Amino acid sequence: MLPGECCPGKPVSKRLMVGGQEIGISEYDAIMRKAIELEQASDNDIKRVILRELKIFNYVPSTVEKDYLEAMWQAFKKIRDERKARQEVKV
Repeated sequence: MLPGECCPGKPVSKRLMVGGQEIGISEYDAIMRKAIELEQASDNDIKRVILRELKIFNYVPSTVEKDYLEAMWQAFKKIRDERKARQEVKV
């Protein structure tokens, strides 16, 4: 069975390693799009937005909030670096 097949209409969540466990992140793409829009902002501002949006769509226990943010931050940096590399190739 493919992810999301069990529940038609339910969005498929992105899986990330958070604190050594694979966790599903709902609305991952939307969160990352919002963060990319702030690409020119400071890292702290982007992290604040990522955490805020993450908590809107996902249950994030306060005891592992830093782990969630770190996993999302690493994923964001990878996306940002890939975007920059593609832009440099176009120039």
